[in-house]
Amino acid sequence: MHGVLILISAARAEVLDRVVAVVEGQPVLASEVAIGVDLAELDPSSRLPPPKGDVTLWAIDTVVVRALAESVKLYTPSAREVQERIDGLRSTFADRESWTRFLARHGLDEARLEPMMRRQLVVERFLLRNIQADPNDREAWNAEAEALLAVLRERVAPRIVPPSSTEPP
Repeated sequence: MHGVLILISAARAEVLDRVVAVVEGQPVLASEVAIGVDLAELDPSSRLPPPKGDVTLWAIDTVVVRALAESVKLYTPSAREVQERIDGLRSTFADRESWTRFLARHGLDEARLEPMMRRQLVVERFLLRNIQADPNDREAWNAEAEALLAVLRERVAPRIVPPSSTEPP
C-alpha cells in the first residue's frame, strides 16, 4: 500500500488525499487530520486535548480512541447531541457565509460534517468517562489524557505511512 489515493484520468493521475497512518486497519487521511484540528480548535465545547507538535500524531490518537470506543453504546451520542454541537460550532462564525467558506475549504457540507462531529463526540465521551481530572482544569485534564493515550497507543499500535517519493511536496 502506497498511502496515496489516486484518481486516474485519461491523461494524468491526480492525488486526491494521502493516507498518513493506519489504525486497526482504518486509514487516517491527511484531510481528516486538517478538519479534525480545525474542529478541535474552533469548537468551544471540545474536550479534546489541543494538538501539540505533530498534528498527525494527535489525529492518530483520536482514531485510536475511536477504534476502542466507537462500538460501545455508552459513548455513542444521540443525533440531537451531534446537531447541537454542529449548531454551537456554526455560531462561532461571524455569519453564514464564513461558515459556508469553512466547510467548502474542507470539501464538506453539514451532512458530511455530521459523522465527523459524531466521531469527535465519541472520543470526548470516552475521555470524559476514563479521565479523573476535571475537564475545566485544562492542565491536569491534558496531562491525564496524554497518559491514557500513551497506554492506548501501545495497545493499538498505529502505523505511520510515510509520503511516497513520487508525491508532490
